[in-house]
Amino acid sequence: MRHTFYLATMAAVILLAPAVAWSQEVEKVIASQEPLLRDYENTDREFYKLEIGDTVSYFHQRMIGEAFVERDFIRYQFDVNTGELIENSVQWRDDPPQALEPVITQDEAESMVKGDAQRSTLYFISPDSVVFPLTPTPDNPCWIVRSEVDGWPAVFIIDAVTGEDLGRGIPPPWEGLSLTGPQPEDIYDCSDPWTVWYLSAYIWYTGMGYSTTALEFPHTATIGQCIQSVDLAVFYELAHGGSTSFRNWCPEYTTAADVESWLADYANVPFAFVGSCGGLCSTGDDTFAHEFRKGLSFGAASVGYCGMGDPPCEDVCWPYSVDWQDTLFTWLAAGYSVQTAYDQANLAYPSCGGNACMRMAGDGGMTLVPKVTRSLCGDAYDGQVGPLEDINTRPYYLFCDIHVPGGQTLTFDYGIMVGFLNSARVIADGTAQTPSGNVWFVRETDSTVGMKVGYFGRMQIMNGGSVRVYE
Repeated sequence: MRHTFYLATMAAVILLAPAVAWSQEVEKVIASQEPLLRDYENTDREFYKLEIGDTVSYFHQRMIGEAFVERDFIRYQFDVNTGELIENSVQWRDDPPQALEPVITQDEAESMVKGDAQRSTLYFISPDSVVFPLTPTPDNPCWIVRSEVDGWPAVFIIDAVTGEDLGRGIPPPWEGLSLTGPQPEDIYDCSDPWTVWYLSAYIWYTGMGYSTTALEFPHTATIGQCIQSVDLAVFYELAHGGSTSFRNWCPEYTTAADVESWLADYANVPFAFVGSCGGLCSTGDDTFAHEFRKGLSFGAASVGYCGMGDPPCEDVCWPYSVDWQDTLFTWLAAGYSVQTAYDQANLAYPSCGGNACMRMAGDGGMTLVPKVTRSLCGDAYDGQVGPLEDINTRPYYLFCDIHVPGGQTLTFDYGIMVGFLNSARVIADGTAQTPSGNVWFVRETDSTVGMKVGYFGRMQIMNGGSVRVYE
């Protein structure tokens, strides 16, 4: 099943440039062979190592034999320059056995499930699991068997000692499979499997001050209406699909071409989280990462998944996907840039960032707090939408004419850019002013076309005067 988020607020963009996708390289190291780590972990444990800027992160995923101990890990972070320990987090249960006891074979487990078994992995399931939510939590190791039943993804949980079918897990958003309509009753009991992800994003975006609308299984036309809001600033979806389409309703799809068409006369969407399995595997023309930004590299960014339904991402990242998302939003809510938030989430969970399971494209310098402005239209003046300041980390876009009423003033502060769409104008019966200069009035799609009010320049528009950038 699928959840789509449409977060209403404001924002804008400019600068044509190719998309850039970020992912970091990790290496696997032995604790005792790492100078920073061996004073704390003089063992032969294997750690993921990821270095970003002045921080290096070491992350150990607990294994017992060939079985993952879900959500059990050790994490260290150090200052690269000083060697200072910044963080040490440990989540380690006492109940699993020290060694993996004999279990039924993988072939035996796969023969017990319906459909076409794709692959299997051994797990000790965590009591806090969000992807294998069983009550009570099984004590024995379990085979997690990924299968397809009548075209639907299915995750079977088989007790690896007794062979008992214990229930169903929650699959990652695999390519091309519906996630919005009711699932067959014998697979998902028609339940909503991605509630935890959905609530995480909803809570964080609301906490950032964005008025949020959350839609389950919306029709494609409804998605278009939301995206064409002049206020919507943040988009979140978790759906079966890839870089060019996701399935939002049976049998409806939303495509990157739809987004391109919807945004033709609208400002781009400042922040899009594309949570489909292959959502950010590609970022060029005709992809979601490109079309939500309208191909512009400044003032808009996309974050999302790549290969989440395949190894290694499904094994080493999917169980931590909510934690990764929460870390990203924690830093964004604190006013840090998208790049910093993305880096910190990857440092917290290097197996996600280093395996390129999580990716980013667009403007890493953009922030979401204070709230960004998508576009402006109608009456605008200081105390209502202004002054227009450079705290907005993207251009201010005029979707239609903005009007400064008589007796009011709208201030365009130093260093901002204003992008004009749809032959929009600034019309002032009051006063529109640029008191300190260095303000650019340009086309939305080409920031080289327009006018600059230079340093210490002054411009005032009054008594019905107007400014427009012609196509």
